[in-house]
Amino acid sequence: MVYNDSQTIGLGYALSILFLQQLIEGNEDVFLICPRFPLYVSPSDLTGAKGVYVDQVLLLPRASQTEGNLKLSQVFRHAHNLRNLDLHISTLEVPLLEGKKQVPSRPAQDLEAHVRSIQASLDAAQLRVTTQAKIFLSSPRYATQELVILVASSGEYYRLAVLSRDHRALSIIPSSYDIFTLMIDQEETVDVSELVKDLKSQLVLSARTPAEREQQRLFALHKAEKEENGKQDDAREARAEARSKRQAALRTEDGHMRKLSQIVIDAGEPEPSYSDEWIEAYHEINRVIVNDLSFQRYPTFFEPEPHPHETVSTLANLRNPKNDREVVFSGVIRIGSQTSEKFFEMIRRHLSRLAGEERSRR
Repeated sequence: MVYNDSQTIGLGYALSILFLQQLIEGNEDVFLICPRFPLYVSPSDLTGAKGVYVDQVLLLPRASQTEGNLKLSQVFRHAHNLRNLDLHISTLEVPLLEGKKQVPSRPAQDLEAHVRSIQASLDAAQLRVTTQAKIFLSSPRYATQELVILVASSGEYYRLAVLSRDHRALSIIPSSYDIFTLMIDQEETVDVSELVKDLKSQLVLSARTPAEREQQRLFALHKAEKEENGKQDDAREARAEARSKRQAALRTEDGHMRKLSQIVIDAGEPEPSYSDEWIEAYHEINRVIVNDLSFQRYPTFFEPEPHPHETVSTLANLRNPKNDREVVFSGVIRIGSQTSEKFFEMIRRHLSRLAGEERSRR
């Protein structure tokens, strides 16, 4: 298995790991969390291991013992105390695929930039994980699996979908362009020069005496505070200039464009506010301006709570009436919100059922 450490840097991966750990809590003997899971590895490039890798998945190995009398649940819990353990993995299921995009390294200048950065990141993650899911369910290695949960995430935000084997999205094999784009996209790396610069700025050279070390520490602290204040002053000036330009543009704008600009201006006074209310106000008008006809159960930016009796299976049956080959994702969900908790429990119930079936088989 290839594990690309550069892909696991940042808050988004920490949130994702915690999210998945909570999903399988109590079922750790059944499920495994696997970063950088290979769906396909090119046999012609074994040294570089080029292929299609999912950022993170949940694995359900169907295991059996060839020797010994321990229950498999005991084997997985106490494997560190066992020697010469002989297990046979007959099949491997993947109940959940997660495609991630890193959050922007700098905060957005205004409400409009903030909303667009969320949408752009989630759109890219959604396209990635959809193509991965089509490859996954089209692979003979997973021919017995009926559905898979898809998570497209960026930082604290994510969208959900469930793809079933009978979905018409699978009637067309992903194009060469989609697969090529996916493989190229996964070659992204962090900006090493930025990391080095940030690390060096926090280092303090050793001095001879405690007094000299304290003096150097205070100097470094003062320097860092001065640089940060300078960045904040520059950001405030940039926001003020952008607001002035928008205010001037209001004289020539009318209708929805004028309303949209006014929302961005109001949300930026005195400091930028990215509250859910401002985001929804912006999204409502922008959706009309761009004539967004994409299918959603709700025309809002954030996904409301699921219906009382909604399940993973009912989500798998969700279809766009105008295009039944489209995989329909939820609106944006924020980790930790009430909506997220409801969907979280829905997925947990599904995973607990799978865990129960596996335990009874063992």
